[in-house]
Amino acid sequence: MRFIKVKITSLTYNLLGYFLSYFCKKDDKLWLFGSRDGHSYADNSKYLFEAMEVENTVNYFWVTKNKNVYHDLKDLINIEYFYSFKCQVLIAKAGVFITTHGINDISPYMRKNKLHVCLWHGLPLKKIGANTGASRGKNSVI
Repeated sequence: MRFIKVKITSLTYNLLGYFLSYFCKKDDKLWLFGSRDGHSYADNSKYLFEAMEVENTVNYFWVTKNKNVYHDLKDLINIEYFYSFKCQVLIAKAGVFITTHGINDISPYMRKNKLHVCLWHGLPLKKIGANTGASRGKNSVI
């Protein structure tokens, strides 16, 4: 039963931010950062977020779905808890979403007029030779 309640709450907040975006003016100088489906302060988006302290020409916030991360970092960085109305308004207004693993790091529902930058640490090139039918590769005898 708890699983269903969590899913319904998550879906409600995801849709709230999406629907508010129709009524809020997009702000290209408002950037939101997230990582690991919103449950961690880590990875490539964290490093860019920390670099923003030097280049503070935009408003930027870290979005987390983890209460522990929020409470640990709220006095140190610009962080917002996903399950709050304020965060949903930020999601509705933000012009740029910067993530590490995908848009679920912040919210899976995003209007097309927003910029999403995914800082994943690599492209899936490991098996591209096998997918193209190349005669040379890791297991090739040539």
